[in-house]
Amino acid sequence: MTMGTERDNYWTRPNRRFARRTFIAGAGSLAAGLAISACGGGDDDDSTGETPTGQGTPSGQQTQPGATTAATPKKGGTLRIGSSIYPSTFEHMAYAGLTGDGRVYNQLLKLETGQKLVGDLAEKWEVPDPTTYVFQLRKGVKFQNLAPVNGRELTAEDVVYTVERARKQEFLTRQLWTALDTIVATDPYTVKVTLKQPFAPMLFHFGTSVMGVLAREVVEQFGDLKDPKSRIGTGPFMLTEARRDEALIYKANPDYFEAGLPYLDGVEITIIPDRLGRTVALRSGQVDVLTRNAGISDMGEATRGTDDIEVGISIAENVTGFGFQHPFEPFKDLRVRQAVSFAVDRQEWVRAAGGSDEGGKVIGFVHPFEDPYALSEEETGKLQRLDLAEAKKLMEAAGYADGFELSTMSSSADTAGLDALAVIQQQLAKINIKVKPDPNDFATYVRRLGTKQFDSYFNGWPTILDPGQNFNGNLTTNSPQNYWNANVPELDAMNAKQLVETDPDVRAGLIQDMERWNYKNPVCIPAYALGGWTAWQKYVKDYDHARPGNAAGWQDQLVWLDK
Repeated sequence: MTMGTERDNYWTRPNRRFARRTFIAGAGSLAAGLAISACGGGDDDDSTGETPTGQGTPSGQQTQPGATTAATPKKGGTLRIGSSIYPSTFEHMAYAGLTGDGRVYNQLLKLETGQKLVGDLAEKWEVPDPTTYVFQLRKGVKFQNLAPVNGRELTAEDVVYTVERARKQEFLTRQLWTALDTIVATDPYTVKVTLKQPFAPMLFHFGTSVMGVLAREVVEQFGDLKDPKSRIGTGPFMLTEARRDEALIYKANPDYFEAGLPYLDGVEITIIPDRLGRTVALRSGQVDVLTRNAGISDMGEATRGTDDIEVGISIAENVTGFGFQHPFEPFKDLRVRQAVSFAVDRQEWVRAAGGSDEGGKVIGFVHPFEDPYALSEEETGKLQRLDLAEAKKLMEAAGYADGFELSTMSSSADTAGLDALAVIQQQLAKINIKVKPDPNDFATYVRRLGTKQFDSYFNGWPTILDPGQNFNGNLTTNSPQNYWNANVPELDAMNAKQLVETDPDVRAGLIQDMERWNYKNPVCIPAYALGGWTAWQKYVKDYDHARPGNAAGWQDQLVWLDK
């Protein structure tokens, strides 16, 4: 039997994570270098729950987790955040990024910086055997005092209801629970989970923000969770107003179970689609925090001529890449997919999207931070090699020496990705593939992605939680996020083995083999994890810019304003 309040062995520590490194730069030290960390993807981090995206620190550069201070936190004030994206849906179980709202909801477990799982609604848990998990809930946790729950106490039945709802066919969250046999409330504060077989990523699924615990009566009243008014949980903030494409307004939950938290009276997220406009809003004092901007080329604009703004740099957690529809020609032919892989220079994508060679990192499906699961940089470089002669040879063998036209869908909100897509156009033109970019507003992009209405697409995959999940969740034949309709029985068999493997070292080898397989038989083409920057006014304290994207904002309860 194993027990814990955080991960302390294989079953409560599904993988061995890196120690994230980040740094804060003032106006005079932005050019010093980059530091490793992790954050969301695209142009923004998790400010609206919509994302799911280096170099070592320079000699002598102090590393810190964020805007931290040893001073006593002050109560009051509203944190004003500038973000680029309004939520595409409030029905978070149907959202392609599989992230929820950490300001409103709590899960059984939660992610801290460094991808460490700790208790949230679960005070403790035990794993008596590899297929059984028992969670003991905190007592006295109340739902927010809003109709129809009106501040009633949360119980184990609410956890059971949430998981059972997530297993429904209409929700993307169903992929998280394929190994689940039963989940029952054995008493008002105990949840017992039984699996069909050992499942290595299971604890991470209880910690993902998309599994924020719901009240049955909220769903029964609203029918679904598409109405912002249905966003009612147990979290530190209450969503009190949502103005489409304009703003999200949160107020502190006075009945929050963490004593003394949140420090803030509220959080206001202003939607500013224009990248330069967000920077102007920060410099003019209209917002306190500018959430993650992809790339580093314009980072200096935030602090130019001022000592009142700090900047944190991070590398995205998610994977940006190039995917295609498999059932149709030409990508039905493996040789065409292989040709595309040989024809692209992924480092040029990083330069275009990130502003320099240091603006991101070329990666595979397993993030390089996922040691020991990731392949070495040397092996990755060989597998990702640029070989135009081989690419042309494969195109000719497949009958496409003269090439073809290819519509490539992307999100217009991902300006860095659009820059990389322009480079892809140039690269694939060398093997006579004429790429036609097809940018969409974010809501349309998510809808088309989920309904598989595209020929190819270039963007990111959801935030990494477990090292095998980018395969299990995106590449396998029956995954709801197999957007490219790939039929890959060989990879399915490899994936089935890694999911049930209880030895971390053996599992690492299986996942590495899956990475090698995808390079030789491209289901799609992973490209890079993008660097990016977050900026905040110096009076904003304890703002952790390296927060995991999937944490979806719960850390705002720890932020305070020194003014």
